[in-house]
Amino acid sequence: MGFIKSIKRFDTNFEVKLSTYAVPYMIGEIKRYIRDDGPIKVSRGIKELGFKIQELKKEYLNKKGKEIIME
Repeated sequence: MGFIKSIKRFDTNFEVKLSTYAVPYMIGEIKRYIRDDGPIKVSRGIKELGFKIQELKKEYLNKKGKEIIME
């Protein structure tokens, strides 16, 4: 679908090859499909919170030199 959409939206005035334009478009479509049509729906806010937690854990580990134990 991403390739078809990129062909429809491609303009020769972009001064790039179709492949240069289409590949990122196709990757975006694949990511969108996996995100939206995956077996489990996780909101973007929860995903972002998870990333923040991982970053804080890494920061804590670097400062204290030990893991955070969550029970």
